[in-house]
Amino acid sequence: MKEKLQKLNDQAYWLEFTWNHDHDCADGIYHAPTYSFKFKDPAIQKTTWTVIRPSHLKVLRNDSGLSAADVKNLIIVDWFEQENLVRRHHNNLKAQERRAKRKLEVN
Repeated sequence: MKEKLQKLNDQAYWLEFTWNHDHDCADGIYHAPTYSFKFKDPAIQKTTWTVIRPSHLKVLRNDSGLSAADVKNLIIVDWFEQENLVRRHHNNLKAQERRAKRKLEVN
């Protein structure tokens, strides 16, 4: 499996947008040589601090030889890993501030 991941990681990736009339927003379709995917809910693309999880994704094409679950995990690593680290850090800081504020209000 690691060999397949290595081969997939060395390829080119691109993103295309189409207009989603149901949600009145752009709907991104993400492409890699062996898979394509989009978000189940296009509104996720608008949110700033949502940590992207495999359950947010819908695989449109899978020519990788991996299972759908493995492809979703690969997508998270390839496309969103760095953003997710920043988002987690930001969300944790906000939660700490909120807890500290509540603690002061109680005392």
